[in-house]
Amino acid sequence: MPTPNYSFRTAGSGSWNSLSTWEMFDGTYWVPSDSIPNGLNGGTITIRSGHFVSNNSQNIDADQLVVENGASIFISEGTLHILEGTGTDLICDGTLNINTGSIVCDGTTEFTGNSSFNWGGMTHVGGTGTINVQPGCSFSINNNNDHALEGGVVLNNFTECDFSSSGMFTIIDGSVFNNYGVFNISNSGNFNSTPTNGTFNNMAGGQLVKSGA
Repeated sequence: MPTPNYSFRTAGSGSWNSLSTWEMFDGTYWVPSDSIPNGLNGGTITIRSGHFVSNNSQNIDADQLVVENGASIFISEGTLHILEGTGTDLICDGTLNINTGSIVCDGTTEFTGNSSFNWGGMTHVGGTGTINVQPGCSFSINNNNDHALEGGVVLNNFTECDFSSSGMFTIIDGSVFNNYGVFNISNSGNFNSTPTNGTFNNMAGGQLVKSGA
């Protein structure tokens, strides 16, 4: 069984649900994994630099997930569920791409200044936790389909977010988008929310810029 600290890491690129994608720490050495990380069966889950991991249209659970600089994870059709645990539950120094899928964050997610967060169309970002997009992160809400911020999640944007979709961006379920950075509207997309259902706050120092719409 994996030890409770730094338990799983990628052995190479591949599907999250493939054993060949993972190594686990047996207490002395990194060895081929005999189980799939799920946020409950170990400690830190690390996607290493140079490796690409896909959910392969499946639902996956994670806690203490680290996406290293130069690594990437792609979510399509299924859900990445970030569980609430000790400390930061997802640290992304690399790239997270989501398209026609969902992220449910019930803990804390940090996108660092080295990272890229590409939020594609027909997607849902939700949960009961907090998502912080730090200064320097490349943050794009793109693809000409709809996007939803839901479930009560709080998203704090400290970087420049490019909203380039022509679809609807809906904030529901009491979710909140706090803009401390720049929110650049560069296409013909629309917002849909009400004060009792969802809120977009342009905070002190935040900028709303309509550049191409």
